[in-house]
Amino acid sequence: MSIAVTCQCGRTFRDKEEDAGKRGKCPACGARFRIPDRSVELSASGSVYGNIKPKHCLTVTNGPDRVDEHFRLRRSRVATIGKAPDNSVSLADPRISRHHCRIIWTDQGWMIEDLKSTNGTYVNGRKTDKQLLSGGDRIKVGSYELQLETPDQQSIAPESFDQQLEALKSVDPESRKSAMEFLAGAGSNAANHLVPKLSGFDTMTGHLAMEVLERLGPEAVPSLVQALKGRDRAARSSAARALGKLGPQAVQAVPDLLETLDDQDPTVYAEVAWALGQIGPAAVPGLVRALQSAERARKLSGAWALGRIGPEAAGAIPVLSELARDQDKELSQVALSALKKINPTQVSN
Repeated sequence: MSIAVTCQCGRTFRDKEEDAGKRGKCPACGARFRIPDRSVELSASGSVYGNIKPKHCLTVTNGPDRVDEHFRLRRSRVATIGKAPDNSVSLADPRISRHHCRIIWTDQGWMIEDLKSTNGTYVNGRKTDKQLLSGGDRIKVGSYELQLETPDQQSIAPESFDQQLEALKSVDPESRKSAMEFLAGAGSNAANHLVPKLSGFDTMTGHLAMEVLERLGPEAVPSLVQALKGRDRAARSSAARALGKLGPQAVQAVPDLLETLDDQDPTVYAEVAWALGQIGPAAVPGLVRALQSAERARKLSGAWALGRIGPEAAGAIPVLSELARDQDKELSQVALSALKKINPTQVSN
């Protein structure tokens, strides 16, 4: 008796029944797996392949579970993502629709299309209805983030980023332009390498890293959020500053910035408050909750950020008005200053 195994690459071969449970290897693509005890078609997931990736796949990079699992994409089939069990990628999350989005192969490459989901589909931090994908693009649905893996996705050595960063210091404008295009084109890979350099923000390298991250836009946000949660004070402060420079493009970082609003280091929470003010109206609901906190630092930072947002923070007026009557003079002054910036006419009257 023998066991028929169909690999993720499409090749079918046979193993001996007595070898069930042992490690096997596909003679076509070299993928390794544990030989099953019955004939089966292997699915491209981390539970079967471990760290063996199909040529075209979606890899779960962040989420409550299933991180590092791989889901094979076939050019001849439509891949759907959703919480219903009949999806190609089924993810249990109440914020994900039953059939949330789909990925199809076109003459131009892989294309993602939102299926009128309730909470939207995001690619590299931006909401999308339909767009072409490139290898390395990050897809966010609910609390899960998946990355598109393709054979043409380039792996860039860390030293290449350092060389290009040095080239930005060149007196030759063409060399600087070429280096910036290289770094901006590397997307999240460049962000992962450059964010740690922000801890030396007062150096030329730190300033250049900040400039590149601004150019990257939403692609830099996940790496900056990780730095914001780290232990290094300088890195947290610089990450907040960089998120503020991105402004509304960093809207997905609002929850993480709000968590850091009462950081024990005053330099850090000052930068966090500034960043929330730069991001604008999307931060207002969270800042209003900060005003109602028992933490004095959160109240001060929240009021200051709301004042920076200005008229678009009108929803915070009732809570700020109450805070303006607080016995704490500094709190009341900051709240009053914010009210004047939000609605100067009302305050003057």
